[in-house]
Amino acid sequence: MRISYKFWPAWAKYSAILGGVVVVSFLAFLTWSRYLSPDARATRAQQEAVREIMRNQDNYEAAMRADTYGGKTPEETLKMFADAVASGNNDLAVKFLEFDYSGKPKKELEDGFKKAIQDGKKELMLEVINKAEFDPQASDENYAWFDVVGKDGMAEYSICLSLNRYAYIWKVKSM
Repeated sequence: MRISYKFWPAWAKYSAILGGVVVVSFLAFLTWSRYLSPDARATRAQQEAVREIMRNQDNYEAAMRADTYGGKTPEETLKMFADAVASGNNDLAVKFLEFDYSGKPKKELEDGFKKAIQDGKKELMLEVINKAEFDPQASDENYAWFDVVGKDGMAEYSICLSLNRYAYIWKVKSM
């Protein structure tokens, strides 16, 4: 049985058509504004970037909490680092370096350390570590500075350690 539209009043036909056009237009607008427009795409990209940052932050915090390579005091960390360098255990020594946001030792610190070892500066590094004295004026609760002061009273070498606030251990930040 076919439905015959010839018995519908004219206003009902036009109302049905107009209603259909309104519904289709509204759905098209929603689709465009939420999914297809440049703004919607940019918003989705921003949301994904925020989710990625949050995942990275969670991974970083987990790595920082799990970190066990460092001492409870800056002096203890410096001694542990020096012992690893002196024994030639460079892989262990690298673990005392400060982490980046991926939860691994900072690449520039690791590369600098390995280059110094390759360039035969291991003895100089150990000498600097052994001569370095704690500088309380430059240090605070998050950073500890050790300096080797020359005859002119100026720092010839500086070593900075930072506190890993997740595991409460100290890491070598710079040398």
